[in-house]
Amino acid sequence: MPTKNLYLSWISSTRILNRLEYVIVGIISLTLFGCAQIPQKEMEGLPANLRYEFNKYLNNPNYINFKSFAIGESTKRWGRSWASISPEEAVINAKRLCEKNGEKCITYSIGNTVVYGMNEDQIESVLEQYYQSIVDEVDRSIPSKRLSSSEILSKLSNKTFDSFTANGLKITIHFNADGFIKGKLKTNVYRFPYGTDHGEWEVSSGEVCTQWTHWLNGTKNCYRIFHENNVLKAYKSDGRYFGKYIPF
Repeated sequence: MPTKNLYLSWISSTRILNRLEYVIVGIISLTLFGCAQIPQKEMEGLPANLRYEFNKYLNNPNYINFKSFAIGESTKRWGRSWASISPEEAVINAKRLCEKNGEKCITYSIGNTVVYGMNEDQIESVLEQYYQSIVDEVDRSIPSKRLSSSEILSKLSNKTFDSFTANGLKITIHFNADGFIKGKLKTNVYRFPYGTDHGEWEVSSGEVCTQWTHWLNGTKNCYRIFHENNVLKAYKSDGRYFGKYIPF
């Protein structure tokens, strides 16, 4: 057989094997991880590679909450995030990963709910339902004892805590008296890029504010602190539960 024909035959065989790979991986995912409800109407516009990645996102248990999936406007690129502290952060992370090559991306899924084509109010509703489905009702209820600035400083300064975030991640955190903070992720998270981090913390207007180098996208976040049964609970200004600190 001429060399050109051999080459064309090899290319054709490779394409067939690649397509078979998508099918085989899909069957294995359904067998091992269970069948997620895939919205076929919305999936029709996605090319094969995005269908494969979205199916993996839906069915792989390593992609823990909170998670989101974004696609490029050309439907050639995608980004997924998982183990984010909040549904909103998951959306931001997925879009950021999708857009790292310069293409504008949109949110396709929040959790396992496809939001492609929804308006802003509908998406806000999905975000809130996703949050409430993950965070325990007891933790969503704000305790009565809120700490003042001086009490927060006394409770946190030069202390080490096991912190449990709203989505169940365990992080050991130490608040240095000089305003520096360091943390170590204790939960085994699939392909998590930063197992440790450091940053700064301060107390201002009755809230503790932290800013990590990598975690939470390096943004500054402030929380009101409440005391309940030797546990410190952190809530954002809008009342949303962030996590709790249990002293060593």
